[in-house]
Parts: sequence; structure tokens; C-alpha cells
Amino acid sequence: MAVCGYCRSTVLRDGDSLRKIGESAELFDDHTPLQIGVSGKHGARTFTVIGRLQFGYGEGATPDGTWNEWHLLFSDGRNGWLSEDNDQYVLVFDVALDKAPPPAAEITVGQSIWLVGLRWSVASIADARPLAAQGELPSPPALGQRYPIIDLRNEQAQVATLDYADPAKPGFSIGVAVRLDALSLQGLREDPDAGTKKVGAQSFACPECGAAIEPARADSRSITCGSCHSVVDLSKGAGADLSAWRQNQREVPTIPLGRVGVLSIAGTAACSWQVVGYSVKEAQAGNDEESFSWDDYLLYNEHEGFAFLIDSEDGWVGFRTLTGVPKIIGAGAMVELDGSRYRLMARYPATVAYVEGEFYWQIVRGQVTQTADYNGIGAVASQRLSSEKTDNEIVWSRGVILPATAIQQAFKLDRMPQTARPVIADVSPVSGGQTINWVVWLVVIIIILLVLSECGTGGAGGYYYGTGGGSYGGYSSGGGHK
Repeated sequence: MAVCGYCRSTVLRDGDSLRKIGESAELFDDHTPLQIGVSGKHGARTFTVIGRLQFGYGEGATPDGTWNEWHLLFSDGRNGWLSEDNDQYVLVFDVALDKAPPPAAEITVGQSIWLVGLRWSVASIADARPLAAQGELPSPPALGQRYPIIDLRNEQAQVATLDYADPAKPGFSIGVAVRLDALSLQGLREDPDAGTKKVGAQSFACPECGAAIEPARADSRSITCGSCHSVVDLSKGAGADLSAWRQNQREVPTIPLGRVGVLSIAGTAACSWQVVGYSVKEAQAGNDEESFSWDDYLLYNEHEGFAFLIDSEDGWVGFRTLTGVPKIIGAGAMVELDGSRYRLMARYPATVAYVEGEFYWQIVRGQVTQTADYNGIGAVASQRLSSEKTDNEIVWSRGVILPATAIQQAFKLDRMPQTARPVIADVSPVSGGQTINWVVWLVVIIIILLVLSECGTGGAGGYYYGTGGGSYGGYSSGGGHK
């Protein structure tokens, strides 16, 4: 199938003949750096971008967001796809299923599914539809038809997709994360703003106060008014009827929005990151009496995509989202990633309390994610894992603790940001036979002696057992982001 680049007529090849079967809708301009005709190389094989499918998700007539699937033709004749995944790129190939998958209605987020000899974890369930097509495609898409698209991830850092356009015979594909600059791409769009997806001079009035708002990025789904600090929903597009929710109290971020700093985050090479979003999250520490909050910065680099910088009681932690998922051990009290183990520290619902800047996902008042935080054991004691789960998505991220001095120097702050607490090596017997830290034992013994001195001479009531209002082992607030 092919789509005429001039009149958008859709032409189907049927044997040796061609026939028109309709017209494609107009593509949403998302300022992607890719385009038809771009060439590249993956391994020993070269490829050319020959087609594009643009998908939308959300229940309304106007999509809440869009993503692209670029059709690749390789030098050996094989077809592939370069797909946008959580603002990263995944190289995907269609794979024949060895058995029928469960019906889409029976699949839930976090569920394990065995397909083609691999165990997959359900990462997201989207009610999506193909919006528009461009160039050449291997088969006619179901333009305008709404159907489930389910993303799967596994412990080998692979991504898979179940496409239920035909419920009786779902499509299946498997991919791995790639960097655009590793594909030796030639012929990218010459628009200087294409790589950063900037909107340019487009502006509109804040629905709360009427002040002018100018998004810096075309893919922003939420933005904060610089005048009244209301959060404006852009998910329906800047030309649609806009909704907003007012924030009565302003929070001042330690790192100003727009500030650029050079950092290495979660194992990536040091590069320039710009602060494009800031939020404050709140959660309960296991009971109704204690609560805690943390600051969450959204960072952007045009080659690396997005990262997150968390300012919490654990100190500063830089996070990147994972393509795959860790291996769950037992009931989930421990997980394993790349041969290293991480211990569960806390589970809690995290709630959005304040927002400022621009975000590539839609933020609403009181948005809640079920968060689980894991601390690294032994050699990875300075690393963190975090999972965030909603009704239709679960996202895993890996982070590394950063010194406060590194944050101050990178972003040229006038004052030292919050100093990270020292990282205490794991001392649990389940960590693989490590020697128990004698300092920790000494502290425990002193506490026990103090309790005995207070309670041991009491009356018939005996000893008192309780938490004293404290949170077990402290809490790891490294999570709380998309």
C-alpha cells in the first residue's frame, strides 16, 4: 500500500494492478527529525525509511497524544519498524506467534505472558487507532479504527507489541532500544528545530488569567502558566478548548526551569541536560499520621531524550526509564537487574501536589501512581530502582545517587542543594551471605538496652512493642515520575 504525498490518496497494489481505496488523513505535525527517504545502518545492513504510520491514543475524537511507526526497508529485503517508545526509539521486527495470545480484554498491566518461548510483563494497554499514513506500507492499516495495542517488556531488555487490529489474529513484533545517532542516519529534516521538537512562536491565552503561553516543545501535553501558575492541559492541542487547574501556592524549585547542566545520569555519558519540568509529589509513610514529599525535575537532551532528577531524603538521584523489566524474586521483596539485586524498601501511592514547566504526558489534579522503591545491594548500593503503576501502565526506572556538590556545579547554583545522606551498605542476611555490619549491630544493642532500662522494671504490664511512629528503615523517595 502507498499514500500519495501530494493528494494523500491511498493506493493498494493487488497483483499487477493498482486501485485507489480512499484517502489518508493529514498527519499531525510533531516536528520529528525523521522523514521518508532517510537512510541508515544497523549492524552490517543498510536501510531506507519508506513509510510512516501515525497512531493516536485516548478516548476522545481528538487524540490525547500521538506516536510514529516508521517503516524501514533493509538491504536484504527485510521489513522493519523504527518505533517511538516513551520518547525513545525502538527497532522492531514482526515475529510469527507460536500460539494465540489471550484476548485483549483478559490482559491486565503487570501480568506475565509467555510468547515465542519468552516470559513477558505487560507494561501498558492503550486504546489506540491509526490516524494517518505516509509513503509505502506492507499492508493497509485500519485507519480510524480503534483497538487495543499492548506493550510487553522482558528481562532481556526487549520490547514487544500485541496489535489487536484483527482480534482473531493479533499482530506481534519484538524490538530493542536504539539511539538515533548510532544508526548513521542520512537525510534527516533540515529544520533546525526538528531535533528538539520546538513549536516556535506559537502561543495562546491561559484559560485562567488570559496571559500568553508559549510552549517550547510540540509534544508537550501539560504546561504551567508563568503568570498565574495554573496547569494547562494541552493534550487536545493548543487550538482546542483548553482546561486548567489553578495552584494556590507556588513552590520554588532549587534548580530554575530552563537551566542547563552537564551530568552523567544513570550510566549515560555526561551530556547537557535542560530542566523543562518541575513537580512536587506527596505520599504517606505507611500510616495516616506521617507524610513526606519530594521534588521531581524533568530533564531533556535532544539525543538522549528525557531523564529525571529527584531531590529526596535519600539525596539527589538521577533516573532513566528502562526498556526492559527486572526479574521479580519471590513475592517481590527483591528484584534482579543485570545480575545485581535490589531490595524493596517501600510501596506507597504518590500524588501530584504541584507542577511547573512542560511535560510530555498529561498531568491532572491529584494524579496518583502506585510506587515501589528498591535499593541496590552490595556493589550497587548507590543505585535505585523504581516502578510506577497506573490502571493502564507500569514503568520501571533505574537511578544512581548523585553528590549534592555535583548538582551545584552542574547547574551553577548559588547555594548548596540538599546534602545526600550517606549510603549504608546492605546488611540483610538475604543479600547473599554478606558480613553483618558491626556498627549497625552496636546501634541495635544500645537501643534494646535503653528500652529494657525503661520497661524492664515496670509493673505487670510487661514490655511494650511498637514502632514509635517511625518508618521502618526510612523511606526511599526516588520514584514518583512517568
